[in-house]
This record gives sequence, C-alpha cells and structure tokens, in this order.
Amino acid sequence: MDLLEGLLLLLNPISMIYLVLGVLLFLIFGAMPGLGGPVAFAILIPLTYTMDPVSAFALLVGGHSAVMFGGSISAILINTPGTGQNVATCFDGYPLTQQGRAGEALGASATSSAMGSIVGAFVLAGMIPVMRAVVLAFGPPELFLICLFGLTTIAAVSRGSLLKGLAAAVLGLLLSFVGFEPVTGDLRYTFGTLYLWDGVDLIPMIIGLFAIAEVVHLAGAGGAIAKREVSKAAKGVLKGVRAVFKHWFLMIRCSAIGTLIGLIPGAGGAIANVVAYGHAVSTSKYPERFGTGVIEGVIASESSNDAKDGGALVPTVAFGIPGSESMAILLGAFLIQGLQPGPEMLTKHVGFLFSLVWMLVLGGILGAIIGLSVAHRLTRLTAIPFSLLAPFILAVGLLGSFATRGLLNDVFLTIVFGFLGYGMKKYGYPRGPAVIGLVLGHIVERNLHLSLQLFGWHFLLRPITLGLLIALAAVVALPLVSRPRRRQA
Repeated sequence: MDLLEGLLLLLNPISMIYLVLGVLLFLIFGAMPGLGGPVAFAILIPLTYTMDPVSAFALLVGGHSAVMFGGSISAILINTPGTGQNVATCFDGYPLTQQGRAGEALGASATSSAMGSIVGAFVLAGMIPVMRAVVLAFGPPELFLICLFGLTTIAAVSRGSLLKGLAAAVLGLLLSFVGFEPVTGDLRYTFGTLYLWDGVDLIPMIIGLFAIAEVVHLAGAGGAIAKREVSKAAKGVLKGVRAVFKHWFLMIRCSAIGTLIGLIPGAGGAIANVVAYGHAVSTSKYPERFGTGVIEGVIASESSNDAKDGGALVPTVAFGIPGSESMAILLGAFLIQGLQPGPEMLTKHVGFLFSLVWMLVLGGILGAIIGLSVAHRLTRLTAIPFSLLAPFILAVGLLGSFATRGLLNDVFLTIVFGFLGYGMKKYGYPRGPAVIGLVLGHIVERNLHLSLQLFGWHFLLRPITLGLLIALAAVVALPLVSRPRRRQA
C-alpha cells in the first residue's frame, strides 16, 4: 500500500513535468565533463524553495537518476567521462566507438543505467520498513556518534589523504558553529555582523564550492570542455539493449555491488564503478579482451553507477548521513523542505519516501529513453568554448544564491566559497566533507548537548555508542596503518 501511495503522490501533472525537466537538465550536466550531478544540484536547489516536496524532489532525485547515463555518453563517444563515476565506462566504451559500435555501447549503457536504477530503487523500498525499526532504537547518544562516524568515514574515503579529508570536514563543522549557540543562545563567530546571526547558509556554500569553483577551474584551463573530436554514434542501439538482457546475471550482480557500496557513507559511485568493472573482468571467460571493446565492460560499470543511488539514499534518509557527495547536497534540500531525516521522516512521511523510489525508477527509464534520442547532440555541447559557457553557469549560480533569500550578502559569500572551492580542488582537498560538516554540525552539537544532559559522559559506555566509538577509531586508524604497508609493498 505504501508503495502505491508513493506512486500516486508522484503521478500528478506538475510533478511529472518537473521530473522530465530534471532528467533533461541532469543529462546535459552529466554529458559535460567537469560539471556533473553536484553542480546541477547546486544550481537547481535554489529553485525548489517555493515547490512542494514531491515536485522538488521529482526535479532533483528523478533528474539525478539520469546524470550517470549523461556521463557515459561523453565517456563512450569522446573518451572523456562526464563525471568521475564514469571512468571505467571509458575502458571499453570508447574502443567500441573506435570499432564503429558506438550505438551498441550507448544502447547497453542506457539499458544498464535504467535497470540499475530499478534494482537500487527496490532495494531502498525493501529497506524502508527495516530502517524504521532500527532508527527508532537510536537516541541522542547514538545519533551523535553515528553522525560523527559518518562524517569521519566520508572524510577517510574521500579522494586524497585522510588528513585532507578530515581537514575539510572540520572546516564544515567550524562553519556550522557560526551564529546562535543552541543551548545558551550566545552568538559565536559573527564578527559583529548581523548577516551571520543565522549562521552560514547552505545554498551559497554549495553553489560556491561546486558550481563557481568549477567555472574558475575550467576557465583557467581554457578551450572547450572536450579535447577530442566527437565521433558519430553509429547504428546498433537495439543490439546494445539486447546485450544487457543477454548478460542479465552480470547486470544483476553489478547492480547489487553498486547498491551495497552506495550503502557505505562516502564510498560513492566512483568506487562502485571500478569495483563492478573489476568483478566483470575477474568473472569473465575472456578477461584479456577487456579494454579492447567488450560490451560487458559497459554493462558492468553503468549498472553499478545507477544502482548506488538507491543504496546511498538509505543512510541519508535513515540517519541524515549522506551516502555520497551528491546525497550530501540532497540532504540540504531535505532540510530546506522541512523534512528531517531520521525517525520523523520514517514515521510521518512514509508515502513521500516511497515516492522517492518511483522517482529513481521513472527517472532512470526516462533518462535512458531521452538520452538515447539526444546523445549525439548532447555530446556536441562539450565542443562549445568554455569562454561562452562560463558566463551562463556563473550568472545562473549567482542568481540562484541571491534568489533564495534576496540577500546580496549571499552572493558575496558564494563568491568567497567559489574561490575556496577552487583552492580545495587545486590542492586535493575534497569538498564533499566540508558540505557534510556544515549539514551535520548542527545535528552533532544538538545531540551532544542532549546526551550530556541525560547521561553525562557515561553515554559513551552505552552498547551501541561504544561500538560506534570503536568503529570510528578503526576508520581513522586503518588508513594510517595501511599506508606504511603500501609503501613497503
């Protein structure tokens, strides 16, 4: 019944229009290397302020289901992954294009993406009743530790060193302390500025760190986004579609891998993409052919990519711990809509949660259908000189930061975060943990105060919190222990 209620919530004309619009926009951003889902989220989230939750997330979640296929288009046709999560698609996708089988590769990618979305979505649907029972057993001490654990895990598995990931997370936490203290009401770190009394707003941070930073980075690189000539997509799309169903068991296995990796906070699609591709190679009867244009390589990488979104939504809605960088930004969208992840969402908004399942399913299917029809045209966008594209992205981003609250200071703050994001990107500091630190900082602080008031420091000795504390120590210690071993090897 809940699954049907979720479908009925989504099946209204306004929500479906936003779903189609989201798919189109995310396809475009996915197909343009260097942009991708986080930049699309950063630009579109300000538009959702006045929308109802179902329409807002039809635009965001439904659209995001299509971004991975968008990224595979440029990976297959010009050997340039649209997102960091399409890297393994290049290994066999581009060789297939060189063989004149681009249409077959695109057909396989589209079908694998759609099927992966369906698998991930129904895993999410199956886990919602289980999550409800688990989350209700968590009090303030457990929520404090699990937020801290999630933040540390995301920092630890981020690209670059552990210290850089932790530094980015701490930066986000420090920014979350700006404004009123939740218990005493004292003002902190406002520097006498009325604008900072309410703290650092999430939207300027997201737009600055992702959209503006990418504009600065790509403008500095110069030229067009793609450095290679766009190849024409040949016929053979239906052959690629049939190939997915011919290798259906591989698609199911790789979708399961993507979903499981999505469940791990911070692991993300890049890991799922590579692990699934490695699984396809290791289980193949002819592993030596991979990398030369094997359709199974495309199926494995793309089915895992889209399946991971369903898995990544599980910790996001259950505990407020984002399962990936994109989910960190999406968590901000939940809070903007007044939806608090955790027990409240799992008990009061069950119908909405099941509508997310259908958004993933319909978004993935629509993305495959629309993407195949416009694949070649989308890839031509990558040949546009960035000097023409940058002003458009810059204007939309700054306009979005101003439109959310009508404050000019938000625009200035966006620019500051833009240059900060560019510096973080240039020197290898992950930006996701900083956003997650800002989002989770308020939850961490509030639950720490409640835990101390209820139990004192003895809350650390409760069974679940003690287990999470040990796991947190292991997450921090493991990279430090394994690094000398890797160097010795």
